[in-house]
Amino acid sequence: HIVRSTEEPDSNITAGVEEVLNGIEAHFPTHSDTDWILALNAAGSGVNEGQKTAFLSNLLLDTADFAHDNVGNPATMAKAAIALTSLGIDARKVKDLYGGEDIDLVKKIGLLYDAKTAPRAQYSAPYILSLFDLPGYDVPTGSRSTRAELIDAILGSEDDWGFDGAGMVLPALAPYYTDTSSANGISDGKCNEIRTVINRTLDKISQEQTVDGSLG
Repeated sequence: HIVRSTEEPDSNITAGVEEVLNGIEAHFPTHSDTDWILALNAAGSGVNEGQKTAFLSNLLLDTADFAHDNVGNPATMAKAAIALTSLGIDARKVKDLYGGEDIDLVKKIGLLYDAKTAPRAQYSAPYILSLFDLPGYDVPTGSRSTRAELIDAILGSEDDWGFDGAGMVLPALAPYYTDTSSANGISDGKCNEIRTVINRTLDKISQEQTVDGSLG
């Protein structure tokens, strides 16, 4: 919760979110892109079979092209892998539409993404880090980026986060928001640095955020 105010919102925000989701779903009952799948799961609404089927039919082809021909963006595929996982599908065992062995999407992403050279890291590194940090997954063997390098890339782009970037960065850094212990092999000192950056970002957002969650 970011708003630091004693004001009470003049509407039920949860009900408002549900109304928006229901309205969109009524017009697009089989809408199935990655962001929509993640939004439904985050809101606790769940994904119906039509949406799941449509999502998988598109994603399996994208995954096969990515695995065989490096077609696609690693960060976009990382977000898709997170969506797959939210549906209970192991992103390390994705069916290959071209008839090969199951695709380890997590490993393929790790082999292609380099946090040290990636431009605009605030829009890509958070998805890679979040994927590697999901329960059951880890930084794959041979990955071009370690957790520490992903975190450094994110922190190094702080001046360019803005509100949009912060929305992607903060959830990825959340597991490291501690000043008492290390997390996922990241040192206490780095976790403290992350805490400082997060607090600074929350203060900036809090200054701009109104009681209904809007900014500015």
